[in-house]
Amino acid sequence: MATYLVTFTPSDKYFFGNEKGFSFEKGDNGSYFIKGENLPLQSTLFGAVRYLLLPEKGYGKVQEYAHIIGSESLDITEEGQTFGVIKRISALFLCKGDEWFVPTPFDHNTACDASVYTPYVDYSVIETIGGQKLYTDSYDSKQGTEHSFMSLKDGHLERSLFESETQVGINRREREDGFFKKEYKRLKGGFSFAVLADIDDNTLDGKKGAVLLGQGKTPFTATFTAYSGESLEEKTRVAVSSARNGCTPYILFLSDCYLGSISVDEIYVKTKFGVVETRDYRTFKTNGAKVKKGSTLLHLIKAGSIIIPADSSLTLQELRESNACAAGFNVIVTEE
Repeated sequence: MATYLVTFTPSDKYFFGNEKGFSFEKGDNGSYFIKGENLPLQSTLFGAVRYLLLPEKGYGKVQEYAHIIGSESLDITEEGQTFGVIKRISALFLCKGDEWFVPTPFDHNTACDASVYTPYVDYSVIETIGGQKLYTDSYDSKQGTEHSFMSLKDGHLERSLFESETQVGINRREREDGFFKKEYKRLKGGFSFAVLADIDDNTLDGKKGAVLLGQGKTPFTATFTAYSGESLEEKTRVAVSSARNGCTPYILFLSDCYLGSISVDEIYVKTKFGVVETRDYRTFKTNGAKVKKGSTLLHLIKAGSIIIPADSSLTLQELRESNACAAGFNVIVTEE
């Protein structure tokens, strides 16, 4: 098995919508403004890797090459799925040359205006119906939580990696006032989306390809480069633990995470402090050129969320062993 650094570089503006969408249906108000996401989903990049490994492109070729990329769509709620030569990909990160960037942990103290990751350290203990919890006066509600990217080389924060570009139009087929605006995104020059991919094929070094991603079908250039260094998880653990300087143990959600059968209440009871955000996710099933949206809307813990466990019994080991890991979901980092 070989490990590859796979980079995805957009050629133009792009639009990743996830659950966001709009349509001009009779009876609606006819006007819309929708904003795209900065980042692709893990499943988007996993699907792109599968597509790039097809010897021949085309919807009709999927079953023919099931031994290479697997025969069915990824479903993070199921177990036991396999994807041919693709064993797993890592969590999404950004790279610029040999420098890697991951979402800054959400417990960064925005009130201190630091240019490097600086977690909260001044906690007070409070009693709640859920047991003892930690509280910090340093949180500034006007500043909110940090949504930048942290360098794994020196911890500095990049806060202006994405630009917005609005496209305006009118749907004249339905009505003259069918007005809409879509906010596309641009990734700062020199940066690429990236994953590490473990693949049972040692011939991909230097492979390049193009893949259309997002609702706007933006061309992305993909490059496979053989990699033999530390894992993304280990690089992140070293960077985050160094910044925290042993002040408290932590569990960092490096990728979006699907809890599955794990009880949110159980996590809360065993957590002293946390800064957690969620995002919506829906599984899509493909059959040839047809795409069917799953009926169940899932709520994932968003990458960058971080918690301080109350004791060592909270390991979330089930996350590390789920089917979702193949596509880079459920990647967590803890202090060792």
